[in-house]
Amino acid sequence: MEVKASLNKVRISPRKVRLVINLVRNLKIGKAYGILENTAKRSSLVVLKLIKSCVANAVNNFGLEADKLVIKYIYANEAKTLKRMQAHAHGRAFQILKRSSSITVILSDLSSKDNKIQKNKVTTLKSQQKQIKKEGLKKESSSKSKVAAPVLKPEVKTDKKIAKNLG
Repeated sequence: MEVKASLNKVRISPRKVRLVINLVRNLKIGKAYGILENTAKRSSLVVLKLIKSCVANAVNNFGLEADKLVIKYIYANEAKTLKRMQAHAHGRAFQILKRSSSITVILSDLSSKDNKIQKNKVTTLKSQQKQIKKEGLKKESSSKSKVAAPVLKPEVKTDKKIAKNLG
């Protein structure tokens, strides 16, 4: 089961929010709380509050256990940009862009069937890759002949050969 929560029109640049978001992506809720509480960024408090809200939705509305929740997706997009003017020399005015962001969090339950299916797919792919590697090594070892290949020594150029090549 997936639970979604979003926060719009946060007056922090999405670029600054993404710095914090990347720290907690694909983590369990307990670890995410610890990281966000100890991160010295303004956006960490906003992201922490949003994740707590999403966990509360999962527990109260869907009856999920908070310990088994994982942050499946979390992303920040651009929202409305406020455009302001600042006076500059010679009567000019320059534009100031005050950016805002919208943050979305999707939590997933560890015990859900979707996650189990994805884990099984990953493990089967890994096991298939291991089998292919083993078969490749067996073929190489069986195809080796008992006769050793001759070892070639690198040719060392002497002064006579260099002079001959120069003309």
